[in-house]
Amino acid sequence: MQSLFGQINGQPVTKYSVTNANGVTLSCLSFGATWYSLTVPTDDGPRDVVLHYRTAEEYDQASSFLCKTIGRTAGRIGKGQATLNGQLVQVPTNENGNTLHGGKHGLHDLNWDGRTEGSRIIFTCHMPSSVDGYPGDLDAQVEYLLDDNDTVTISYSATASEDTLWNPTCHIYFNLDGADNTINAQDMQVLADQRLELDEEKIPTGEFLPLAETPYNFKTQANLGTAIDGLQDIDEKGIDDVYVINEHDENDPVCTLWSSDKKVSVALTSPRNGLVVYSGNHFEAADDLEGYEGRPYVGIAVEAQTLPTAATDDSGTIKLAADEQRDDWISYHFAY
Repeated sequence: MQSLFGQINGQPVTKYSVTNANGVTLSCLSFGATWYSLTVPTDDGPRDVVLHYRTAEEYDQASSFLCKTIGRTAGRIGKGQATLNGQLVQVPTNENGNTLHGGKHGLHDLNWDGRTEGSRIIFTCHMPSSVDGYPGDLDAQVEYLLDDNDTVTISYSATASEDTLWNPTCHIYFNLDGADNTINAQDMQVLADQRLELDEEKIPTGEFLPLAETPYNFKTQANLGTAIDGLQDIDEKGIDDVYVINEHDENDPVCTLWSSDKKVSVALTSPRNGLVVYSGNHFEAADDLEGYEGRPYVGIAVEAQTLPTAATDDSGTIKLAADEQRDDWISYHFAY
């Protein structure tokens, strides 16, 4: 099913929806190839567990990257300087002289071509180098699949005309309680023993920090509110960190979230070695989210990606070779 959601710069923004055999409904928007909503049928009635704005204009104007497709590179690149084939590559900057989430004109800023095929929502785009400033012209596809096991799998596929950088993700924000609650009473578990050390501009220093005996530790299931309370003495006043995912089978969950009533959960799986976790510390009254009063901690972002250190250590893990197709995926299994 598809419908007109609004317009941005005179272009129609389309909303696409699919529903599985269990009554779970997934909706996405063409602008930013955005994950718009995910509604599950609970004993208390339908519960939408994904944050979203009311209008297309809000998606265009907001700085939160709310649930959008992120690329070409997720995370931050210090001074916009990356290493590719042993050479320094300069890409456009958009945050304090650094590059955040692909720059100002990253994939989040495009109105993608979209369609539905059965239980799939498929978006495609052509990103010229002249628009986003990365090497080579990029052709990308993002596919959202909702299966009858209540799993959403996002598949990313891309080719480029020159060697380039490619590290996509979904900037998804969950609130498993819904109904204008914060995430403070909810729980999380992350398959990690370390996080990246970040400097004052949130650029990785190359060092790794242990999680044990710190508020950041979610190796076993732990309460988010307790962690947030334990971080009130830092400027961030919450989590905004890159977790180093332990070696694991690609089908093992790397992150699980639980609602406060433990009736709803989502388990994220991905073969990627990094997970950015952001506890929504800077949402404010101006963030007019549907169903929520704008304030901190109304949602949590969990973004599976290749560790951003790969942009500067020339490890090759985020290199996309010219004319070669690269495929990545992230899955989210919902229980309710």
